[in-house]
Amino acid sequence: MQLGLPGSAHAAGIAAPPMFVFDRSIEGTADAAYAAAEAGARVVSFHHDVGALWFDVIEPAVRHAPVAIAGISYGGAFFALDHLARDHRLICTARAAVAPGRDIGPAATALLRLSSSRRSATDNQRAEYGDAPVLWLLQPIQG
Repeated sequence: MQLGLPGSAHAAGIAAPPMFVFDRSIEGTADAAYAAAEAGARVVSFHHDVGALWFDVIEPAVRHAPVAIAGISYGGAFFALDHLARDHRLICTARAAVAPGRDIGPAATALLRLSSSRRSATDNQRAEYGDAPVLWLLQPIQG
């Protein structure tokens, strides 16, 4: 499933990353997806397995020019995406465990605001989240 709301890229003053991906099996992710679409991001959903998402959507999008990607997934899916993204000069610059439900929307909005900052992407310490839902941001390595 892909959502997109052209013309609403300036909603709430948020500059979204070019892509926002979310696991639709996590309760509350629809609110986050809506916020990302309102901010102008290409929104793509998946269901548990990130393999097809990576090979069919993300990898072709970042093959020639890395772009920021934000998302919500379970810890295992994040782990896989984080490692696959490194081959395309993308690293995780922000991540946080989130509880399924209504708090995901506001957390995603905060992440979208963070993604519009011009901060340099540098590798940060790894944290283990197991199978908890994780909100994350992958950004191109600067320099």
